[in-house]
Amino acid sequence: MLLADQLACCSAVDLANRIRARALSPVEVIDSIIQRIQERNSSLNAFVYFGFADAQRNAQEAERAVIAGETLGPPHGVPVALKDNFDFKPGWKTTFGGVRALKDFTATPLMVEFHFLAGRMHLRV
Repeated sequence: MLLADQLACCSAVDLANRIRARALSPVEVIDSIIQRIQERNSSLNAFVYFGFADAQRNAQEAERAVIAGETLGPPHGVPVALKDNFDFKPGWKTTFGGVRALKDFTATPLMVEFHFLAGRMHLRV
């Protein structure tokens, strides 16, 4: 079974524990998740924005923190997909779930910043 398929059935708690125990690295996790999205999104149409480069940079930073033995937040290194009907990271466009009048709306939100500070890596849905 491919890692991407295994991760699809893995709980967030299990994934965080495996990262903390160094059984998985945040980089290999995000690379596998990105691979799965690229393979399946054309049939699912689940993601409208792909923050892959940001997610990969965050994964590298998360991995550095794990290797350095830093204090880790509970969801450290766990990728999170966010529905675009909320305000997200400053500068990210949001459609609020497809409202045409808001297709180019850019918000200045705090919700994602709190997730980021907790150690999660973000993908946009």
